Amino acid sequence: IWITDEQKEIALSIPPIRERIENVKLMRLESSKDQTRKFASTPYKFAECRHKNGPALLIPSVSSENRTYIPMEFHDKNTVSSNANFAAYDMSNYLFSLLTSRLHTLWVGTVGGRLKSDYRYSNTLCYNTFPIPTLTDLDKEALQGYANRIIRERVMNGETLAQLYDKNRMPESLKKVHQELDVFVDSLYQKAANRSKVLTTDTERLEVLFKLYAEMKEQQ
Repeated sequence: IWITDEQKEIALSIPPIRERIENVKLMRLESSKDQTRKFASTPYKFAECRHKNGPALLIPSVSSENRTYIPMEFHDKNTVSSNANFAAYDMSNYLFSLLTSRLHTLWVGTVGGRLKSDYRYSNTLCYNTFPIPTLTDLDKEALQGYANRIIRERVMNGETLAQLYDKNRMPESLKKVHQELDVFVDSLYQKAANRSKVLTTDTERLEVLFKLYAEMKEQQ
């Protein structure tokens, strides 16, 4: 049950909810852990809550291997995500384009874990380590344009993300925008790594990513 401070009195006026809150308080008070007992003062709240009151990009913690791209989606401040997703707050559209590119999926598949054979996303292994090249205002504007086109194609096709990003049934119009984005993203990373030739293989792409990652670590 999600209850904010403003909703507490209303929640306590509902007998079944009040009973549950009282049970939570009792359970916390009886805990052997000091930290848990401290949370008894707010039994209507989760003991650990990382939700922020703002829009966020939700990235699935596990994604099917049967996808070329990891499906992620913007949600408004009224969406409370479970631990099935990672929530990236204050996310710009141009960063969305980089994260929804095939290059990022390649990075996740290389440095991230696996659940069976599916991608397992990690904020520490995948998100925080993904090198972002220096971008000009024109680069960001172009990436924002791709983000808007991808979102528009999703809405126009009217299917779920699971359906849209199944590589066997992905709509051609959505696939086309993603492929155009991939070419542009590859060019950004090629330029950042000072390579004269277009990236044509995943081996070359990973060489560039790890080169930029090493440079990023040196600057930290």
